[in-house]
Amino acid sequence: PLMNKEVLSVTAMKGNDFITDLTDADHIMVHYADKTKDIFTISPKDSQVKQVKEYSVAELGEVVYTPNMVVKDRADLISAIEGILSPI
Repeated sequence: PLMNKEVLSVTAMKGNDFITDLTDADHIMVHYADKTKDIFTISPKDSQVKQVKEYSVAELGEVVYTPNMVVKDRADLISAIEGILSPI
């Protein structure tokens, strides 16, 4: 179905719950233009680009799910903000 239908959206899930933190994702729900949906099992996969998360899609063989997300180390930013806000 994924190759033959127009995909409208892909939503990350953990079990049966929708999530926003993709580090916990174990499934994706794919919504199609014909108002149908599929749920696929995903598992983390090593990416050739360190900052890009990739997941294998169990039911689709070589298909890789890459969420629109880049992993960034924000420790310096968090420390700077904490320093600014600590007197408040």
